[in-house]
Amino acid sequence: MTRLLLITMLGSLLSACIPSSAIQPVTAMDSLGQDSILLVGKLVLDPPLKPEEQELGMYEEYRNTAILATDTALREVGDHMAWGDLKRRIEVPFDETFMLEVPREDFYILKGWVMMDATKGNGSAPLHGQFRIDVQDGDRAVYIGTLHYTRNTFFRITDVRVKDESRAASSDVRVRLGSSVNLRKSLAQPLK
Repeated sequence: MTRLLLITMLGSLLSACIPSSAIQPVTAMDSLGQDSILLVGKLVLDPPLKPEEQELGMYEEYRNTAILATDTALREVGDHMAWGDLKRRIEVPFDETFMLEVPREDFYILKGWVMMDATKGNGSAPLHGQFRIDVQDGDRAVYIGTLHYTRNTFFRITDVRVKDESRAASSDVRVRLGSSVNLRKSLAQPLK
């Protein structure tokens, strides 16, 4: 059942009619909308992906990239990814500090995955773990931590931890977006 879900999600992602995500990278603080915040964090996969593990064909943009479905309500993602599941997705490379524009509201990371084989339709590997992200009314920039996924040789996630690497993240933000950005630490809260 899980394999079918992942294949269905992969098929949905690769179809031409998927919506663009409302969650986009930030390159300048003045580009943030009035009701948005800067979301900062990192995803780590341990051990990291080897180049030969992914067969992506014409979908190279998903190499070494995590895809996370988010929503404002905690729920289980069913057998088929709905339009809304794809519209609020986070796509970020592993091992890099991400800086994204998200609405100024609490939300949940519902499910994640890594595209493994786009050439034969064999699907993707899941990133298990749900997280609550706390956003406050006055926030302009929030740091959620490093989501550290440990996997075994069969790509089963054996451990998920949230690490506080706020000093390094703050340094990355200052270099890319300027020294005036103040991050509020609001580490992702693991659920279940």
